[in-house]
Amino acid sequence: MSNDLNTALEDFCNSISDFIEFYSNEPKFIRRNGRLEFLDISLPYMKKEAKELDTYKRLYAILSEDSILKNAERKIGAWGSPETIIEEMIKRSVRVLENRVKVKPNMARSYLEKFKKLLLLKEMNYTIFRRIIGLEIIPPRIELDKETVLVQLSEKELNERMPCLSMLEIGMPYLDLTQHPVELRCVVTQPVKDVDLEFLYPSDETKSKLLERCEIVLTTLLLTKTGMLELGPYSFKLLLEEDLFEQFTMNKQFVLPVYPSKIIIDKEDVELLKSSYIAATKICQEASVIHYALKRFILGSKRVNPEDKLIDYVIAWESLLLTVDGKQVKGELSYRFGLNGSSLLHWIPDGLSREDAFILMRAAYECRSIIVHRGGNQKELKKTLSKVQVATVEELSDLLGKYLRKTILWMANIEENKRPYKERGGWEKLLWSNPA
Repeated sequence: MSNDLNTALEDFCNSISDFIEFYSNEPKFIRRNGRLEFLDISLPYMKKEAKELDTYKRLYAILSEDSILKNAERKIGAWGSPETIIEEMIKRSVRVLENRVKVKPNMARSYLEKFKKLLLLKEMNYTIFRRIIGLEIIPPRIELDKETVLVQLSEKELNERMPCLSMLEIGMPYLDLTQHPVELRCVVTQPVKDVDLEFLYPSDETKSKLLERCEIVLTTLLLTKTGMLELGPYSFKLLLEEDLFEQFTMNKQFVLPVYPSKIIIDKEDVELLKSSYIAATKICQEASVIHYALKRFILGSKRVNPEDKLIDYVIAWESLLLTVDGKQVKGELSYRFGLNGSSLLHWIPDGLSREDAFILMRAAYECRSIIVHRGGNQKELKKTLSKVQVATVEELSDLLGKYLRKTILWMANIEENKRPYKERGGWEKLLWSNPA
């Protein structure tokens, strides 16, 4: 920082104390000790009269001619204007000591130096912050890779992220997300473009990558544990040492976070979670049969109605079991579904005997037909369920989901061309040997 700028900054900070007032910030609810409380914090702002001070005019003129800051407005819009830089700098430098307002020159100087450093960056770390609805993690932080982290938010962080009541004015639902403390953070590094007003914001390609990463993490969690989860509200932000200006959320999705129970990831689950993340990432990059099966599995996992869940799971199984030599099977569907399913479930970790697996898969296929084609006849369903010694469709769908999860993770470790549905004669080979 030049001597002229340093002197102008210090002179302005020392002359501005009488021109600081406080205004009511946007009120919101926070949670403290398990109870919701109303919070309305006052923030400092600079009176308009301060702009008539000679110290203000001198600082403004020096900032306008600064070799780095003079291009800031073109890059980041109003946030880069000398007027806004001064206002934001002062807002972060005000302290009240013994009922007297003080503007700390060292804090203002620190803000300005970090702001100038930001403008010189050649690449930016754009981050999506997204709440996972229905999840709890016991380790406070789980790193799936260097750019993808699950974090258990503290009470302070939860309250900072609570939306302001002004959302009601624009028709947004007001959600208490303090009951869902796990946040997903994904980072993508993007070169800075020398394009007007695009410095602060990720490109459409970067946003798409971040949103896809969120879907992969949701898939990973559902492959790891049984339960219901949903991706919650999200925002894109720059990953900075500290917020140098207010970063507005570029997009949000609102859901009603009402879940009967939570999926809990214990320390013992972390290794499985990480291996599931590797598998899910691999599968989601493929245009393969297993990718479609995975999508139907995720869809089924979110179903509340057991019959809907069973239908989705059977469709997922069909895509795997009724594909032979890379092509869809035309006949003997129920028999092939049972036979190929029994071979798969024989080889997967903690699987079933061939006979038990054959009975399970035939019963599942028959139950799906009863629900879809015969109006869900309860007498027929009860008779079919008795073959696998379960009392309800819910129990059967849970079994199908459990083994489908294991099968997808097992099959992800096999080279695509060697998977039984793709390799020529793959299902016949699976009768005699394990390809994994």
